[in-house]
Amino acid sequence: MKEESKYNYKYGKTYSASKNKTSRDFSFKLIVSKIKKVFQISTPSFGLKLKSKDSTTVKSDLPKKSKQKFNFRSKFEKASDSISGLHKNKFFLGSLALLILFAVILTGYNYFSNKHYIVYADGEPIGFVRDEVELDLMLSILHDYGPSADEEAYVKAMEALGNEDEEVADAPEEPTEPDDAPIGSMSVATSEEESQDDAKGDQELNIEDVIDMESRDKNFNIVTAISTELVYTEPEELPQLTLTKLKESVYIETGAAVIMINGEEIAALKDYNTAENVINVIVESYLTERGGSKIVDHKIQEDIEIVIKPVPPEDIITRDIALNLLSTGYTERQVHVVQRGDSLWSIGNQNGMSVSEVKECNPQLTSNILLIGQEIAIEPLIPYVHVETYEKQTTIEYIPFSTSYTEDNSMYTWESRTVTAGVRGRNEVVYDIVRVNGVEQARKKVSTERLSDPVTRVIARGTKTPVATGTGTFIWPVDGGGRITSPFGNRRGGFHYGVDIACSVGTRIFAADDGVVTTSAYHRGYGYYIVIDHGNGFSTLYAHNSRLLKSVGAKVSKGDVIAYSGNTGNSTGPHLHFEIRLNGSHQNPMNYFR
Repeated sequence: MKEESKYNYKYGKTYSASKNKTSRDFSFKLIVSKIKKVFQISTPSFGLKLKSKDSTTVKSDLPKKSKQKFNFRSKFEKASDSISGLHKNKFFLGSLALLILFAVILTGYNYFSNKHYIVYADGEPIGFVRDEVELDLMLSILHDYGPSADEEAYVKAMEALGNEDEEVADAPEEPTEPDDAPIGSMSVATSEEESQDDAKGDQELNIEDVIDMESRDKNFNIVTAISTELVYTEPEELPQLTLTKLKESVYIETGAAVIMINGEEIAALKDYNTAENVINVIVESYLTERGGSKIVDHKIQEDIEIVIKPVPPEDIITRDIALNLLSTGYTERQVHVVQRGDSLWSIGNQNGMSVSEVKECNPQLTSNILLIGQEIAIEPLIPYVHVETYEKQTTIEYIPFSTSYTEDNSMYTWESRTVTAGVRGRNEVVYDIVRVNGVEQARKKVSTERLSDPVTRVIARGTKTPVATGTGTFIWPVDGGGRITSPFGNRRGGFHYGVDIACSVGTRIFAADDGVVTTSAYHRGYGYYIVIDHGNGFSTLYAHNSRLLKSVGAKVSKGDVIAYSGNTGNSTGPHLHFEIRLNGSHQNPMNYFR
């Protein structure tokens, strides 16, 4: 097995030739002898039988002839012909052996040069490559680009690899040490320099540098085990492996900064700095001083840790999504978009919530008035991060003043004036306040310092009563008459203390008798109204006017225009509400008209 490479994948068993190859004898004699055995070729004989040592006569296979001398010349020529034929046979056999050897070598070369590598992903074949360099390059591209890797990146990488090989081939040789230099002198100096550089690097490197380097590492890890198998024929049932096929067959992870809260993985971000920024932004959002308070300390209730670890690329979220998740508990909170006619009650009713629950989900709301298009959250806040702040608040608290009254006989009984204005006292109070995510949880008063005492308000009230000028008889108060729409007495389960006289808006209203105006004001029920004191315990009231012409203290005579009729206050239509009182008791006006 090959060792695990920097790309975090593993190879399976691969083909490798034996280091101790056995020597082969390629001598001509050996080849010829083997060929003879194969083809059963025997060495040709001369066809002679020589006389043995013990034999006295020599038998010959030649025909018997008359006794004659031995012909040595003819025998020699026959022997020469036999030897020549033998030499010719040897030349032919040698040539044939060489041809066979060449064919064997060529066949072996073709066989062994037709290497293919079947690629396995977790034991499953996914394709083949012709050279392991192709696979290494694909894995390297996936390590650098992850899911975004494509075939174009592979082609560019192959071209770059080819250019790099050419540059290496053309590069000049590195200078060597001079022959007379002491052995090992240069290596010793280099080692010292490297040691100095390493020491310098160790001094300058700190944890922040490590974190920053980790955050810059965008490489991806291939978790799937990759192995290869060497074969000498092209696999017929498997396609040639492509980068796309390899990417689809492996599981890829990338280094990310994972925010751990109480040991649970909550959010994965692209780097450490981004994850740290998310935590800082959430904490700082609750460290804003408000209402004169000063934050003296704070803490995060949860145990938060940022861990650099591999995660699937699709699990990495953006900074904004992480902020929303940790602050609200949702990556995307469900909201209701306000339409015409919506209210907090109707929105809550549609979602099974009370108005108070809707407000709890939307702490930013400061009013019950909603705007069309406004987004109202309808899911409760379940934040992952709770920031507890300890604040010291210095505030001014006011002490209410009291009021006293004096009598002034220069003013009528309905008149009054302020003699001394009241002034509130002031205390400087210091509180210790505990808030969690901006919501007050506890308040403790630490100290109180009196800055000023309150000043009592003094009011003078009149005791003077007007001279009785009334005649005791009253005229009809509406110009043109008008029509009574509601008489004095019981009305719809209640009691009507006057008479309603219907008239158009702007009709003149007359003083029913001589007297002094004691009230000229607006009342939510009476609208704009006037009260006239006629003396002898009588007073009249004129209500629902559109405009008042007399102010308090004005003396009026019977028949003076004091107002214009209207429809103000609690009124169902333009009219005058007219009352007559005697010593504060309501009377039926119809009994007093003359």
